Amino acid sequence: MSFVNEVMAEEADRKGLILFEDYSSLQVIDTPPVRDQAGIKVAYWRNFLLALIGVMILLRFIDQLPIRKNGPAEGLSEVPRVTEVEAPTIETVDRNSLPNRVARKNKQPVIAVVADASLAEERLRKNQASLDQTPPVPESPILETGGIKFEKKTVTGAMPLTEETAYRQAEDLLQKGQIQAAINQLRKRLEQNRQDLAARLLLASTLIRQHENGQAMKVYQQGLVLFPGEPRFAEPLAHLLVDQGKIVEALDILYQAAPDVHTNPEYHSFIAALEQQTGRHRNAIGTYRKILQLEKGNGKWWLGLGISLMAEGHDAEARLAFEKSIHDPGVSLAMKQFAIQRIRDLKKRGHG
Repeated sequence: MSFVNEVMAEEADRKGLILFEDYSSLQVIDTPPVRDQAGIKVAYWRNFLLALIGVMILLRFIDQLPIRKNGPAEGLSEVPRVTEVEAPTIETVDRNSLPNRVARKNKQPVIAVVADASLAEERLRKNQASLDQTPPVPESPILETGGIKFEKKTVTGAMPLTEETAYRQAEDLLQKGQIQAAINQLRKRLEQNRQDLAARLLLASTLIRQHENGQAMKVYQQGLVLFPGEPRFAEPLAHLLVDQGKIVEALDILYQAAPDVHTNPEYHSFIAALEQQTGRHRNAIGTYRKILQLEKGNGKWWLGLGISLMAEGHDAEARLAFEKSIHDPGVSLAMKQFAIQRIRDLKKRGHG
């Protein structure tokens, strides 16, 4: 029995059991916990899924890497070669998406890498040729010189006459005696530019020499419409109106375009003469006195002042004015005889 008891004791000690003295029952003391089989399975599959996800991520990362230089990619017979060009930007794209997906960068032209290397090189050659090709010259190119842009236009019709060109050509024709050709040239210039003052003045004066006063008046009248108050149109037009007996109308035009007396005293002497003819002697006296302050030795103006003074009854002042007119060597003999006769008339009136 002792041998049996010893064997049972050793077995119990090996299994972590304590055998009571009566050996009738056994009690488990500090028995290690038994693992749950379901928990073990969950942990196993969880670790498996995590490992699988990690492998997929790693494969995805490797798949995004550029094509290796050691050899051609799977499914491609040859690694494509791309020649660098300046204008387009060449990028590699996902092998799985060729040729449907093309990456773009900074909105520049992008050439996708294709399987056929010869086709890629052909496209690059065409692209380079298009870059090197000189663009055609437009009809109206813009040239830049020193920061200033000039637009070159193609003129199909006749070149317009400039003010200087038209005037010079008309003068040359007049010197050659080609009067009508000069008139036509000046009319053509005014059709192109109605505000060419020099061409208008030359045309009107040429028409007057050709005794076409009516046409000349129209040219002057159009000039006054374009240049209101221009004395160079008003004065010759007034002379033409006076020739037609329209003195009042001529005087009104002179009033409207009268320049400053200091700049053009001759213009005001014309006004004074017309004022005399229309009986406006008081106005004429004032006008003559203004211009005589500028040219005190002008005998014609003294003669005109004497006539208006005599008409207004200022005989003494009129006689002095007539005497001053005689002393001007620039006064014609006929005008001097007229002044002498007026002096005799004043003496007869009792003011001698």
